[in-house]
Amino acid sequence: MTLPIVKVNGNDSVGGSSDVNIKVRSSNTPVILYPNTSSNINFTNPLECNKILIYINSEFYDGWAEYAESLTSTNAIVDHGNKTAIVEMDTEPNMGTFPMSYSFDIPALNHTNTTPFHNFSFYFYVDGDASFFVSSGMTITATSGTKRLVYSFDKDGKDNIILSKAKGVDYSNYAIEYTDSSAGISEIWETNSTSNFSVNSFHSGSIKYANSTVDLISDSYLMDYNSIGTASSWGSVSSYSTTPNINISYVNANSTQSLNNITQHYMRLMAQDGTIECSWDQKSNEKIEIDSSTYTLNYDAGGAILTYMHITNNELDVNIE
Repeated sequence: MTLPIVKVNGNDSVGGSSDVNIKVRSSNTPVILYPNTSSNINFTNPLECNKILIYINSEFYDGWAEYAESLTSTNAIVDHGNKTAIVEMDTEPNMGTFPMSYSFDIPALNHTNTTPFHNFSFYFYVDGDASFFVSSGMTITATSGTKRLVYSFDKDGKDNIILSKAKGVDYSNYAIEYTDSSAGISEIWETNSTSNFSVNSFHSGSIKYANSTVDLISDSYLMDYNSIGTASSWGSVSSYSTTPNINISYVNANSTQSLNNITQHYMRLMAQDGTIECSWDQKSNEKIEIDSSTYTLNYDAGGAILTYMHITNNELDVNIE
């Protein structure tokens, strides 16, 4: 996207009904404001941020706002008191594998796509054998607006990890719990007896370590609906629900769903309210080595995203003859 900022110089005026000539001249080369690493080391292409805000202060601020609204990937609001147009641009979010973090965001998830996630997984590492995972309760929490989705993880009685209530970790009440406080919704899921995430143990002399990959869009990991009443967020499309528009209730024909279906569904609902804020937490014993663990995100961010941007400052001299 190219945004040409034009400064008009001149204060001539004329009255009466005589013919006049208006001469417009430009004697300067446009100044490149973006990209420009001389101004700011982060002013580069392709863009590597979630959003860009541009404040344009001008007598013609409302015209700038209208122009911005006509562009792809932009929204604009006006601050009449300060004669300023505030232009907001969505950019391509970072995708890939990242060092594990206690918090991260999922911006611009395309909630109109029924399966926007291509990869949403976690690789956990411990210094020790598989038994270290047995005492490593943890949660992954996603929030947006009034909506919250909590995944809880604990042992399965063997050397595996399952989605299950984890003692000693905040918000861990069930394997998966989705709530929307504005609609009074609480939907609970428990792990199907056939499912788990395996732990891989390694041993070399006196050195032991183990790892496990948790795939939140697994088609083979199954969950059972465990709430009283119907899962209203899965019903006919409304302000608090979205497709696939199916009837889910305790032990009915649709009550077992893949983890993939569950993650895609609830994340799409939360994305309707904007950026999804995520956090990861574990028991205070901190068995999992955060510096050696990672998470991977790859998803559809929608078509209206900005990758390259050019902003120039242009001056025009206007005279009346």
